Amino acid sequence: MSFLDCVIKSEYRSLIDNVVQDFYLPILHEAVSYKRAVGFFSSSALAEISKGICDMASNGGKIQIVASPYLSEEDVKAIQTGYQNRETYIKEKVLRQIQDEDISNDYYTLERLNLLTKLIEDGILDIKLAYTENNGGIGMYHEKMGLMEDSSGNVVAFSGSMNESATAMEVNYETIDVFCSWKSDYEKEQVSLKKKAFDAIWGDKESGIKVIAAPEVTQAFIKKFRKLSPVNFKIDEEQFKVPPRSVKNDASGAIGARMPAEIQLRDYQQAAVAAWAGANYRGIFSMCTGAGKTISGLAAVAKLSQDMNDHLAVIIVCPYQHLVEQWVEDIVKFNIKPIVGYSSSPQKDWKKRLEKAIRDQRMVLKKSFFCLVCTNATFAGSYVQSQLDKIRAPILLMVDEAHNFGAQRIRKLLDNRFTYRLALSATMDRHRDEEGTAALYQFFGKKCIDYTLEQAIKDGKLTPYKYYPVVVYLSDDELEKYSEISSEMARHIVQGRNGNVKLDSYGEKTCHKAVACGCWSDCKNS
Repeated sequence: MSFLDCVIKSEYRSLIDNVVQDFYLPILHEAVSYKRAVGFFSSSALAEISKGICDMASNGGKIQIVASPYLSEEDVKAIQTGYQNRETYIKEKVLRQIQDEDISNDYYTLERLNLLTKLIEDGILDIKLAYTENNGGIGMYHEKMGLMEDSSGNVVAFSGSMNESATAMEVNYETIDVFCSWKSDYEKEQVSLKKKAFDAIWGDKESGIKVIAAPEVTQAFIKKFRKLSPVNFKIDEEQFKVPPRSVKNDASGAIGARMPAEIQLRDYQQAAVAAWAGANYRGIFSMCTGAGKTISGLAAVAKLSQDMNDHLAVIIVCPYQHLVEQWVEDIVKFNIKPIVGYSSSPQKDWKKRLEKAIRDQRMVLKKSFFCLVCTNATFAGSYVQSQLDKIRAPILLMVDEAHNFGAQRIRKLLDNRFTYRLALSATMDRHRDEEGTAALYQFFGKKCIDYTLEQAIKDGKLTPYKYYPVVVYLSDDELEKYSEISSEMARHIVQGRNGNVKLDSYGEKTCHKAVACGCWSDCKNS
């Protein structure tokens, strides 16, 4: 893919558009180069766009940022009157700014800044400082422009009032104008002019602007934000609430998924959601039965819905119909009206509901959040798959008992349509299926939590119990029948395309027949 596959507007306004989600992230995902010149810089802004930056860096991209520190009138006076060497003073000013930034309680920002320290250490991200010189005086460098380039040489340039700070992106009323090199001659010329200007500034060749390398600053950044010990994963409950401008009401006043006031997450559940969000909303909740996988998963949905301003499609998949109904009981507590999809669904018109939800999501004036909960079989069916292809909003795929998705027939449906991913399972690793297990980890990502039965009992979350196996011996007749069926099935073992062994159709029928009559209760797992 390239920039040509992205939807790029000619103008973005921060209180109308979600500049990070709509502009930065999609373009940076396809970029191999990001150059930014700003009048004011803070590490909080890097955290805001770090998901796109890390995507770009994984593709071998490079990031160059030139920025001006904030200088007070007293600072400027001290430099101009010769009390301080200007370059030394400016570097010390930025160092103090980094040290004074208090984000220690913000897990998401801290995790993303920790990723950026790795980019600096690897030479992927480089930062320079700039100030203006005019008739012996010194001033703030106010340039605000950026350039992003893809592997095909297409360039997106932008300029305007927006600084590289989280406040500018989310709170202030800021505007940027965007130009694309492959569009009109005018836009192509604007891109060329801004590219030449940035390269001149970066190389300290622009008249009236002094640019200095600042290795001390980047080292201080690394020292502060590199994670040397485990991060406190606790999430302030306020982070699950939605700021006023994040609420997008439809005609009924409804919004997307929300944490119910009556549910308080346990520490390990908070840790799981935090780790998942910090991993760009992809990962695995490996939690024992009874530890609260369902609530943890729905808390993750609420968090993502808030972060996406409710512009989200959620697909929840369970292996069996009764599990779907159990999920529905909890889903509705999270302010969600789910579309319940399976063959005998109580919603007889669930297909029409799904089609309407997808159509409504395409219309700006309509509510853009919806949730489909369905069985594995329904998800894998041609109808749901064809509807998923029509969704234009970001999709979260959340799978319960996700180890089942390692089967070859269904894992082929795990693809890039699903921007956000969450797998829930007490036993994620598939027995004697290394290929299927590897496919699951490759698609969903790493474990965000591994909460075992032993740990849950130790923490007092589950009741201790004793396990007494009861050995049952077969009679002579039962043993003879067991041996007969085993021999019959052994003759119908075949090798699949992926190298795994399986039963042919006759062998499967024999197995099912044996289970039905009760003479071979374990054959399903053989």
